[in-house]
Amino acid sequence: MTSSKSTKRALISSTLALLMCVAMLIGTTFAWFTDTASTGVNKIVSGNLKVDIIGADSEDHVDTLKFTKAAGAENEELLWEPGSRYLTEGFRIANKGNLALKWKAEINKDNITDGKVEGSTIAKDGKSLLDVIDFYVVTKAADGTETAVAIENFTGKLAANVGKSETYYIKGVMQTTAGNDYQDLTLEGITITVYATQDTVENDS
Repeated sequence: MTSSKSTKRALISSTLALLMCVAMLIGTTFAWFTDTASTGVNKIVSGNLKVDIIGADSEDHVDTLKFTKAAGAENEELLWEPGSRYLTEGFRIANKGNLALKWKAEINKDNITDGKVEGSTIAKDGKSLLDVIDFYVVTKAADGTETAVAIENFTGKLAANVGKSETYYIKGVMQTTAGNDYQDLTLEGITITVYATQDTVENDS
């Protein structure tokens, strides 16, 4: 009887000890085999957007575009009158960056001296030749045919791997409705500004 009680006590003690061991084991942190691997990323370089206006036959920046007379009339004085139309010298757009671009041209009117009678500093009733002269961007085909687009509606494009555009011209046309109020006026200080933005043609992922 005594032996049976001792055996039971031993089994109970062993069971309790085993349960305590399991409880303690659950509260511990297991160790696992671990490993890491890394790789580099190639350097990040931003694109460069840069545009310039150069001559039709040169790589130099164009400071001034002059209106010209038609062939055969080079020696005549260039005077504007209703219905007259004149082209500037040719120019090209140069892509000096490494991104495809699209560009627009705008007549900059911020620094003009306008509405003055020739030889006078007095404005003539607030009249401006800009009121009656329309401007166009012109391209010429090989056969001499001209394509003119109103300057405010024209958009040019130049690929990243194409350094220079074809030759363009700016055409001014004096409206036939211009009346006597626009006689003897001068218009100075006009500039043509080219605005370029990135053209979304790259196959970005």
